Amino acid sequence: TETEVVLNYQENGDTPFYSDLMRINAILKNTIGNAVKYRKKDISNPEVFMTIDVNLERLHLIIKDNGEGIPENSLPKVFDMFYRASKSSNGTGLGLYICKEIINKLGGEISIESQLGIGTTVSIMLPNLIENRNNE
Repeated sequence: TETEVVLNYQENGDTPFYSDLMRINAILKNTIGNAVKYRKKDISNPEVFMTIDVNLERLHLIIKDNGEGIPENSLPKVFDMFYRASKSSNGTGLGLYICKEIINKLGGEISIESQLGIGTTVSIMLPNLIENRNNE
C-alpha cells in the first residue's frame, strides 16, 4: 500500500528559512520515515500530512499521520535512546532520539501527540536563522 503525502505550506510573503541543511534533512527523514513506517497496514488510505509555516522568527513543521499510533504509556519515552514503542517494524530506537538532539542543538522544540489506532502528530519549532545569514 502506498502512502499519500499531503503538503500544506502556509504563505507568509515567501519568507525564506535558514538553518543547517544536513540537520534538517535528518529530522525530515526520521519523522516522515516513522509516519510511513508505522502506517496502518490494513487500511486503503494511509496518509501523512505536513504543514509548514515559516515567518522571520521561526519555522513550525507539523507531521500528522493516520497510522497505528503510540500507546499513551510510551509517549514520555519516545525520545529516549533505543526506546521502541512498537515492535511492528524494524528499527534501532534512535530516530526520535537523534531528532530531539538535533532540534535541541538548533535551539528548537519537538513534541508528539498520539492516539493508539488513530495516528500521531509531531510538532517541530525551529528558529529561523535568517538574521545570521544576512550577516555573512
